[in-house]
Amino acid sequence: MTKEIYERLSSKLREELQLIQKEMEQCDLSISNLKQMIQETVLICRNLTKIWTKGSILFKKQKENRNNLPTF
Repeated sequence: MTKEIYERLSSKLREELQLIQKEMEQCDLSISNLKQMIQETVLICRNLTKIWTKGSILFKKQKENRNNLPTF
């Protein structure tokens, strides 16, 4: 990659990052344990097939019910 291309791309990425950071500052959603929640979510996603096949009927009905989804 040439220096010119690098400078152009890095400039564009810095601008995008600043825009995302501004948007995040305006977000009212605050999670005190965000890192833990992300780790648990990744763990669930990695083991979704196992969790689903071993889950009870009640568990599956609860997860299929869209009313259980969080609202923001």
